[in-house]
Amino acid sequence: MKKAGFPTARALSAFVNTFFIISIIVFLLSVIAIVYSSITYPNWENIIIYLLFLTAFFIALITMIKLRQIIRTILEGEPFTLENVHNFRTIGILSLAIGAINFIFTLVSIIKDRQLVIFGLGEGGIILNIGLFLFIFFGLFALVLAEIFKLSYQIKEENKLTI
Repeated sequence: MKKAGFPTARALSAFVNTFFIISIIVFLLSVIAIVYSSITYPNWENIIIYLLFLTAFFIALITMIKLRQIIRTILEGEPFTLENVHNFRTIGILSLAIGAINFIFTLVSIIKDRQLVIFGLGEGGIILNIGLFLFIFFGLFALVLAEIFKLSYQIKEENKLTI
């Protein structure tokens, strides 16, 4: 397929690819640090937190792979494909999974530290832990985009038949 001249998509592709490479390096270094820390200072509460962190990070890497695939189809000039419907749906489900992991991490923090601020008043004003809601919102948004791309794909296929 031909490469489309979308400078924004090319810049986004370069950014996502660079961020992906940096993320892989950080992930591998995190694994090494966590293994070392778990061996040196074994503590089940910390090991659970480490595993939750690594799981969420790994899911984020898979999400970036799917995002790279979507950007590739945009650069090719064919974004409305069933592959992108699947990619957006996968991103949505994975984002919801990260939201669930974040919620579990928050519960572990409550048990460990006996404190939690989801919404409250602090010295600086109102405190809101937006991380509990951000990934759920992003996941739902990606699922909506999957449905939009599915509809767009169906319209594109119907238009092919009428020509």
